[in-house]
Amino acid sequence: MVKPRKRFEPTRLKMWERSNNYTGRDWSDWYVVVSHNRDSDLLDESNWHCATELLEAPARRLGDRRCTIKDHGQPTRCIEVATFNHWGVGWIEALCVHKDSPPSVLRAADYIARRLENYPVLDDSDYSQREFDYARDYWQRADVRERLHYIKAANDRAGEEISIFAARRPTLPESDMGGLLQMLARE
Repeated sequence: MVKPRKRFEPTRLKMWERSNNYTGRDWSDWYVVVSHNRDSDLLDESNWHCATELLEAPARRLGDRRCTIKDHGQPTRCIEVATFNHWGVGWIEALCVHKDSPPSVLRAADYIARRLENYPVLDDSDYSQREFDYARDYWQRADVRERLHYIKAANDRAGEEISIFAARRPTLPESDMGGLLQMLARE
C-alpha cells in the first residue's frame, strides 16, 4: 500500500499574483522563491544562483518522476523559472515552486524565504567571490587614470595606504584593506 504524501504548508513563501495587465501563462498555483532581472546587482545574482542550487538538491534526490506534478492538467516539473517581459527592466525571471510539490522541495523553498527574511545574503562566500571577481575585472578594464582616481578615493575615504604606482598594474593592489574592493564592486 502506498502511503499518501504528507502535505507541507509553507509559512514564508508567497503565491504568485497576476497583475491587471498580464496576459501570459497562469502561475497562480506557484510560489515565488526569488527573482532577478536584467538590471539585478551582484547580490540578486548570487541569491538566484544559490537558491537554484538549494532547490535543485531535493529535486535531484527525488528524480524526475517524483518531481513531476500536474499544472492545469499538464505534467510539469515542480520547479520552474517563470519569465516575463517588462518595459522597465527588460525581463524578469522568477524561480517558482508548485504548491503541490513534494514536501522536501517545499521545505527547501520555505527555508530560502525564511533565510532571506533575516539576512539578505544566502551564501556569503558566493557573494564575496562575485564581488571580488567583478572588482578584479573592473580594475583590469580601467585605464591608469581611472585606477589612480580609485586609489586616491580609497586612501581618502577608507584610510587606505595604497601606493599610486599600483595604478600601473592590471592586478588589484595587494595592500587594499577592502575599501578599494568595495568601491569597485559597487560600480
